[in-house]
Amino acid sequence: MVGELADDAQHFRVRLRHDGTRVTSLDGEAVRHPWSTCAEAREPLRELEGMRLSRRCTAVGDVSNARHHCTHWFDLAGLAVAHAAAARASREYRCAVWGPPGQSSTATLERDGEPLLVWRLEGMTIRGAAPFDGRTLKDAFQAWAEAELDPDLAEAAIVLRRAAYISPVRFFDLDGYERPGDVTPIGGQCFTYTDGVAQRAQRQRGSKRDYTHRPEALLAEAPHEREPA
Repeated sequence: MVGELADDAQHFRVRLRHDGTRVTSLDGEAVRHPWSTCAEAREPLRELEGMRLSRRCTAVGDVSNARHHCTHWFDLAGLAVAHAAAARASREYRCAVWGPPGQSSTATLERDGEPLLVWRLEGMTIRGAAPFDGRTLKDAFQAWAEAELDPDLAEAAIVLRRAAYISPVRFFDLDGYERPGDVTPIGGQCFTYTDGVAQRAQRQRGSKRDYTHRPEALLAEAPHEREPA
């Protein structure tokens, strides 16, 4: 099966094979990525080979340390594992976040073409959408979602949380920076932001796109063939 994630700053794919119970192989493709070292993170993905399929998209975190991975490949691998466990034919999420960081904004999610979630965000706090009202996107949001919501809704909420969390990158002119540490302090947040990797990472200029007024262009980069789950 093939899964992919595309937004303004990056475009990643994973190809996962399974035997109905466990992951038998997992590989990544960096179609478009912000830093030269991002593509190297495909090797840690193989730590997930052999894991049991799970309806929890965060189950990959029980098997491998997320900080050793590209965040986006790791998230996508988790969704692919959950997709395989659910034996779905297909699934598509479309997320949009409107408004500058640090101010009131709106985050929306469509699932398979149908509107599902609308959050008004004050910083990282959700307002006006039960059962999410008052929840912060930080800390234990994922654990709460998986404990309190049905699996499909929990997955959708976790997807929208990530979209909201990374949306401020739209307001950064990444081509104005040479190294990851020029954007955010190095703290082991992910593979590229690991000490020793970040210092040799170089900006992939021209990789950032603006899809504000042409969201359909994201889908134009979809794989031509999809493998069955």
